[in-house]
Amino acid sequence: MLDGLRVLEVTSNAAVAPGSDPTRAASADVVVQTEDRLGYDRLATANPRTILVTITPYGTTGPLAGVPASDLEVTAASGCLWLAGEPGRTPVRTTLPQSPYWTGMYAALGALAALAARERSGRGQHVDVSAQAAMATVHPPAIVFWETLREEHRRLGPYLIGRSVVGATFRNIWPCADGYLAFAIQGGPIGRHTGRMLADWM
Repeated sequence: MLDGLRVLEVTSNAAVAPGSDPTRAASADVVVQTEDRLGYDRLATANPRTILVTITPYGTTGPLAGVPASDLEVTAASGCLWLAGEPGRTPVRTTLPQSPYWTGMYAALGALAALAARERSGRGQHVDVSAQAAMATVHPPAIVFWETLREEHRRLGPYLIGRSVVGATFRNIWPCADGYLAFAIQGGPIGRHTGRMLADWM
């Protein structure tokens, strides 16, 4: 499926200017753009097999379509920022920007899924990736707990959220002599593996 794959990243306004010939873009298997400049209908007319991946802060439809945003704004809009930090204090952002990685991951997965679908249908499609939606999956238990139990998660500081339906807490951040260590003690097969790794390291 990936042999000879042609990917075009749209970085030039000239390549996607209104009224321009989409032939160059349509010659690619996958076209990636970070602004909604190249309409999929126009691209599909030139080549129905081309896949268009659009990565924007809030998606190409809806009330925030076309609104620019930083990593901090996208993270806050997704709800992730609300869950990070100490209870009763202001939220704390992650030291490194997270949204580019999560959004890029979903863009790649979407492109691969579209390529697999094209193998069966012979047609491309538009993969619309919202950074806000991608970041909402960073803390999936928060969404699941609300949908199933109507329970709103809160900041728990050094403890993990969403690990227990009975309210048990699991520490994730541990103070050390020279700073802090992030490590979650877990049960089951994963816990056995990481527990042995920790014991070997100690």
